[in-house]
Amino acid sequence: MSTLTTDDKAPKLLATVQLQYWDARDYAHDAAPAFTIDVTEMFLSMTLEEQAALRDNTEEADRLYLRHAEAHGGAHEGPFYVHIESALADYHLETAG
Repeated sequence: MSTLTTDDKAPKLLATVQLQYWDARDYAHDAAPAFTIDVTEMFLSMTLEEQAALRDNTEEADRLYLRHAEAHGGAHEGPFYVHIESALADYHLETAG
């Protein structure tokens, strides 16, 4: 569900974040509708190895959300899921030409 948008300047890489909560049996459930965050600058500041390691629901993808949340008032205190792979594919297609 990650998406790519463009403005007058350059493509943007938007990761989709799904916040979750734990139930009494320790299962994670979606807490609210998913939302997107602009991770373009963070992505461009990463090494090629770090960029290549980005996949949905990995520590590398989680760090993007955590860094974004830190800069915007704090992270969700519970589980979450970051979708990045489809946005990465679109971003690479858009920036290749």
